[in-house]
Amino acid sequence: MSKPTDVGHWHNDVGNAFGKNLYLTENLTIDGTFAINGSMTFGDASADTLTVTGTATFSAATQFSNTITAGTQGSGLVTTTTNPFIIEIHAKPTSALTAGATGLSSCIRARYEVGAAQTNQISFSAIEGRLRPKYAMADGLHCGIQGGIEADAVAFTGTSTTQRCGGHFYLEMATGTTISSGFLTGVTIDSSVHGAVNVSSCTFAGLRIKTSSSKEIWTHGIYMGDNDAVTGITIGACTTGIATSGTFTAATGRATKLTGSVANANYGDGYAFTESELSITGTGAGHIAAFSSWINIGEGTHGAGGEFLAAQTNGIREATGATITDAKIIFGMRMTHQCVDTDAFGYFPFSVNASGNATTALFSVSAAATNLGKSGDGTDNIGSKVGVVPLYKEDGGTIGYVNVYSSNG
Repeated sequence: MSKPTDVGHWHNDVGNAFGKNLYLTENLTIDGTFAINGSMTFGDASADTLTVTGTATFSAATQFSNTITAGTQGSGLVTTTTNPFIIEIHAKPTSALTAGATGLSSCIRARYEVGAAQTNQISFSAIEGRLRPKYAMADGLHCGIQGGIEADAVAFTGTSTTQRCGGHFYLEMATGTTISSGFLTGVTIDSSVHGAVNVSSCTFAGLRIKTSSSKEIWTHGIYMGDNDAVTGITIGACTTGIATSGTFTAATGRATKLTGSVANANYGDGYAFTESELSITGTGAGHIAAFSSWINIGEGTHGAGGEFLAAQTNGIREATGATITDAKIIFGMRMTHQCVDTDAFGYFPFSVNASGNATTALFSVSAAATNLGKSGDGTDNIGSKVGVVPLYKEDGGTIGYVNVYSSNG
């Protein structure tokens, strides 16, 4: 090593090593490889900087005691087709891992510990991802954060509670935590799209569930297990609460299917397993109904062989071992009005509109005796009378009958 005349600058042209501490009070420029086998303390935390124009390789754990910044807002680091990532991390275990202290392993882990009471309105997040387009964007996937599982042909083993998901969110709060107001949610999807933005040419949705071409179709679009929620879905004020459209693939395809069981059921009058309740205000401007059921008959052949085309079917099925004691089995429907208005046009249990077509009969039955309770055979010689049909039964037991005839003559 030689010491040139410009004092304060050392020139090493023979590759010597320092066996003692090296203290520099001026700038140090290294044009080749720089290896440090011991500890290194660099400069003043507020005044000095370390500039690396080449590639820095760290072969051991690296700890930082202050913030890390890459680029600045408005003039960030430049990405290219060759180098599309600012930070790229690849990791893999080479042996079977155990739970350890945290019970998890990840490529990147962020744990933000709030160490003092926060009294001001501010957003906190352990990780924030934000895409900031300032120019036109063409086709592709554009998102703030993306996560997924990319698996080879491997075997996933475990138990019925094992979870495998592209993204996992959870809430964990200790006993004694208090929440005074606001929301506490597993996931919040917020629209901050300006109201002047025209979204009519796209599908604008808070949550989209899709299946890529020729891939496995989701068995459940949304799955909620037993007792995982008090109310499965809560919908506030909106134009349409739930809408289904499209073609259902099976011959028995259902737009909505509600099944369940209730122990010791006790539904008061007006309540049911499936309940529809409409509250109306203001001045009515047309017909009003709380429930509507229609069949739109399209092209093709329908009802061949005497099948039903029914806007609604109702029924009660009893298991072999069931016992029904002193109950009125209403297998059609119960109708109630609790109106007290005296200037209404009238009160009717039915309204029939056949659109100009004559109604064939009030009831379609396979046999009147069993389905309508018809009795008698017309031996009283009253025209074409074929018997009587019970019309009503009072709670006291009295049954009222009407005569039925085989012709309208």
